[in-house]
Amino acid sequence: MALLKALFCNKLYREAKALERKNKFLTSQLETQKKLTEMNKKNYEMLSKQALMYRIRIEHIQQALDEAIQIPILSIHTEPEWLFDPYNLIWPCGDVLCADEEYYALPYDTWMKILPLIQAETAKARVKWVKEVGDCDNWATTMYDFMSILFLKAGLKRQGGFMVIWSNTHAFNAFMDTGGKSYIYEPQNGNVVGRLDDGSGSYMPRKIWFPGTGL
Repeated sequence: MALLKALFCNKLYREAKALERKNKFLTSQLETQKKLTEMNKKNYEMLSKQALMYRIRIEHIQQALDEAIQIPILSIHTEPEWLFDPYNLIWPCGDVLCADEEYYALPYDTWMKILPLIQAETAKARVKWVKEVGDCDNWATTMYDFMSILFLKAGLKRQGGFMVIWSNTHAFNAFMDTGGKSYIYEPQNGNVVGRLDDGSGSYMPRKIWFPGTGL
């Protein structure tokens, strides 16, 4: 009887030890899972923060792109036919300076499609009139510079017949059409003022400048 009791106690002891080992293993597994859960939670929170940062960054980039200077693609797929040498033409003033030998004249209607697009980007870059650093000559040269990029992006071999003009008190632009007529263009408001030959007052040309491929 005592032997049976001892065997039974021994069995219970071994079972208790086995259960203890299982309990220890399960406890270890639970701790591991808890750590993994905490780690996953931290990873989730970290990834969520990164995703938020990326969304904010994308919004900022999109805003920057919307505000950035965007020179349009000139819808002229062949070389314009009318080339002219400014030195061979008669101008309303004698001070004419050209950086290149020849320039493209475009139809008046084509200029009317191009100019508002470039003027909008010029206004975006210049923002407002500022004496000395953002006044009429800066608007006129910026307008020309963006116009030169337009012809460059189009893959054309010449620049357009677009000019920077100075009077005694003002600076503005002008363009040449295929009829051989030049028109005054005010870059600050996008208005075609009239024929260059008829310019008067602040629009009476004193110096006519045909820049090259950029300023």
